[in-house]
Amino acid sequence: MPPRSVPADQVPFTPAPHRRRAEPPTPAHQVGPHSDPTLYSFREKQSSAFVPQTPKPQPQTMALQQKDVKSQEGKEVAVKKGGELRKTKAPTPLATLYLVTYNVLSALGWSAVLLLTLTHLLSGSPAPSLAALRAAPLTASKAYLASLSSSSCSSAALLARARTTYTAVGWLVRVVQTAAALEVVHVLLGLVRSPIVTTAMQVASRLFLVWRITEMQGLQFEQARYNPIYATMVISWSVTEIIRYSFYACNLLGSKPAFLNWLRYTTFYVLYPSGAGSEAFLIFSTLPARLPDTVNWWPGDIGRVTLFAIWWPGLYIMYTHMIKQRRRVFGGAGAAKAKAKKA
Repeated sequence: MPPRSVPADQVPFTPAPHRRRAEPPTPAHQVGPHSDPTLYSFREKQSSAFVPQTPKPQPQTMALQQKDVKSQEGKEVAVKKGGELRKTKAPTPLATLYLVTYNVLSALGWSAVLLLTLTHLLSGSPAPSLAALRAAPLTASKAYLASLSSSSCSSAALLARARTTYTAVGWLVRVVQTAAALEVVHVLLGLVRSPIVTTAMQVASRLFLVWRITEMQGLQFEQARYNPIYATMVISWSVTEIIRYSFYACNLLGSKPAFLNWLRYTTFYVLYPSGAGSEAFLIFSTLPARLPDTVNWWPGDIGRVTLFAIWWPGLYIMYTHMIKQRRRVFGGAGAAKAKAKKA
């Protein structure tokens, strides 16, 4: 049976599918993140995958690094202390004035020690007094120079005067060196940025020599007081401390003289071995002459011979430390000059 035909006015209307009009291509210079977000985000992720990631510093590594912070007044500063960072505060103007006064007086004290020691060794007679210089400066100076020229400079006479150096300057060395104990207090109060352990050990070793060896032990063993090594120890101490305290005072005042900087990091080549060697052999001179046995060696003798043995490794540590400091100071300056010339 043939299909029935549907009238044209009764055929249902079916709309044609909607077709999006084709847009013209985007010019090349306008291609960016807004033209195709999907493509841009994919490229961004792909490029970021090749960016090297900077490793985060470990806490232990950060603790071992010394932060050189130029702080203002009252601002906390991080300072290296035995592998750890210790916080201290920049000195106030009053503290700076106190530290400058302390360093200047210490330098003057050791200058007086050096002057008295050299005067005693070279002439055996005291230098002219201040009253004599004021009354007749020319006459007093001529008389003192005559005493220097007429005094015997032979090795025997010099050795004899070196044996009596303690009687000439021992009291002044005790006063000036005891005042150095304030350096430990300065570190504890945060006035200076120095390791407390190293500072305490250096001050304690000096006080041990001044009070225990030459004072208390000197009453029992005269070779401790009247030993020519005492003169070399005092001279080494004096020159070292004059340079060191002058260097610190100038730094506190904002000045860094080149000659003091050179002396600070150069004279230790001679002064450290002479000073520490004199200290060690002065301790050794207080030991009994015979080998140890149960009779003549007491615990104090064993302690002093132990100190004599460990004195030399300590000298080596301090000596190599100063060598590294010298390379850091002068090597860094040379490298900076070389870079400046290249630029």
